[in-house]
Amino acid sequence: MRSSGGQAPARPRLYDDFDNFVTDLKTFVDHEVKPGNKRLFLLAHSMGGAIASIYLEKYGDDFSAAVFSAPMHQPDLAPIPHWACWLLKLGAGQTYVWGYGPYLSREFNSDRELTGSRVRYEILKRRELDRHPQAQLGGPSLAWAYEACKAANRSIRDAGRIKVEVLLFQAGADRIVKNRGQRRFCERMNASRYQSCILREIHGARHELLIEQDTYRDLVLGEMISFFRQRHTSKVQD
Repeated sequence: MRSSGGQAPARPRLYDDFDNFVTDLKTFVDHEVKPGNKRLFLLAHSMGGAIASIYLEKYGDDFSAAVFSAPMHQPDLAPIPHWACWLLKLGAGQTYVWGYGPYLSREFNSDRELTGSRVRYEILKRRELDRHPQAQLGGPSLAWAYEACKAANRSIRDAGRIKVEVLLFQAGADRIVKNRGQRRFCERMNASRYQSCILREIHGARHELLIEQDTYRDLVLGEMISFFRQRHTSKVQD
């Protein structure tokens, strides 16, 4: 799905099992983050939220708390139901998911984009994507959607294994992930450890919470910083 020399590839690239992403993150944390740092806090967005969820389920002692921004606990794969990931295997793995295609440089459209902020959209497009073709991503492949579906279901299934507190920001107008999966994730966590997952819906916000309009973004950043600060202070006092 990456373009080369400004030209999008004819086919999206394939993706491995999400365990490989978790393993990469573990290697990075152990070798680059842990040395010199006594207490770690985790912030993850979208697909990173699914990866971070599985990470915390496997390596529960690495972080003191976590914040998830619109985590991919249930990607919107309609008409495929979340419990039937295997149906995605029936198509050619390198084929784009229905309705998607290669990366296209386009102007801001308030009815189509994943953020309502024209300014931040233009910053991302003109200063990053237009200048760095290697960062341009097209739509997801069927192979990626299959792996994402499996990982999302797994992250919910094993949510009760997470030992740290999680603040989960849900975008009320999300078009990429279904909010039902995020609610199920928190329910599993809270069934295991009471009030260990705080779900905060940001009404009207779109998927890209961290580059949304100030009304939404400032709220998310303020609550996130407060959440981390409180957990840091309580640990220090303990």
